[in-house]
Amino acid sequence: MDAFIDDNRRRMSATTGGPAAQNAALHTRLAEAVTMVRDARARIPRTWDPVYADVVAGVPISAETRVQSRFEASQAVGQCLGAVTKVFEIGGGAVMGSDKLFQHYLRDLMGMRNQPIAIYENQAGLYATTLFGTPVELPFTKAHIGCVL
Repeated sequence: MDAFIDDNRRRMSATTGGPAAQNAALHTRLAEAVTMVRDARARIPRTWDPVYADVVAGVPISAETRVQSRFEASQAVGQCLGAVTKVFEIGGGAVMGSDKLFQHYLRDLMGMRNQPIAIYENQAGLYATTLFGTPVELPFTKAHIGCVL
C-alpha cells in the first residue's frame, strides 16, 4: 500500500489531467484497502503469538490449532491480495509498469496466494471440519505443511 500511495502522490490522472491524489474514487478504494491490510496484520499476532509461545515452551500444538493457524494465514494472504487488487483496478495504466515497486508486490502476493498453504478454500474446509468436532485426517509433518507449524 505504501508503494501505491507513493506512486499516486505524484501521478497525474489521464482522465482529468489533475492529481490522482485528488480522485474521490481512489480515496474510497485506498481507504478500504489500507483498512483490509491493517486488519490482516492485526490478526497475525493474535493467532501466532500464543502458538509461538507454546512452541518455545515445548508444548505440543494441537491439530485444531494448526488448522486454525493455517486458515488464518491463508485468509490474511487473500485479504492482502484483495486490498492490492482493489487499488490496482483504479491505479491507472502506469501501475502496470514492471519497474514499479507496487507491481513487484502485487506479483509476490499473487505467487503467495497460489501456494497450497494459502489456498483459502482448502484451509477453510479443514478449519470448518475441526469446528464441527471432526478429527483432521491430514498429516502434519514438515514435509506436508512447509513452514507453517
